[in-house]
Amino acid sequence: MSRFLMLVGLAGGLLLLYRIQKQPPAAPPPPPPPPRITLPPAPVLSDAELAKIREATKDADPQVRWAAVELLYRVKDPLAGQVLRSLLATDTDFTVKTKAIEALTRSGNPGSIEDVMVALKDPAKEVRLAALLSLGEMGDARLAPVVVEMLRDYEPDVRMQALHTMGRFQEKRQAEYQALAERLRAEYERSLQAQKPIKEKLLEERTLEP
Repeated sequence: MSRFLMLVGLAGGLLLLYRIQKQPPAAPPPPPPPPRITLPPAPVLSDAELAKIREATKDADPQVRWAAVELLYRVKDPLAGQVLRSLLATDTDFTVKTKAIEALTRSGNPGSIEDVMVALKDPAKEVRLAALLSLGEMGDARLAPVVVEMLRDYEPDVRMQALHTMGRFQEKRQAEYQALAERLRAEYERSLQAQKPIKEKLLEERTLEP
């Protein structure tokens, strides 16, 4: 009897071992996620090198001056905006000034409006035109009195651009009013939808009254 039990136990152990070996191997654990890099990359240029690039914005060649400004913006130099405003106020080449106005317009900085307004008094017609175009892109209708004064400019092109800029102010004002009207209409419709179940419930209660 004991031998029979031993044989049964041995057979059971062999069967269990066979089943374990037949099972597929467990899948390996997933690899850990890559480390998150939260620190900004180290600056490529040292302070001394940045100072040399800022100095290059005073080069005799206007193309070199503007290339230096673009590089300062690409490397996110904290003084790039200050250099740009300085070029707009003091540079002698109108192409550099017009590019500076375009860059200030793209920056979206509200403080850029005052810098562009100064350019309206520039002796170069091209700079005044660029300033009017920039103010039109910014679309601040509060500048309308300043732009109206440009209708006295001695250059016909500048007077024409002043009219176009006033038109841009009007277009933006109309777009703002249209957006406001659509928002108020949407809020009104949502309010009606929210009140609909309440009205239906009140109507049902009145119907059930004896």
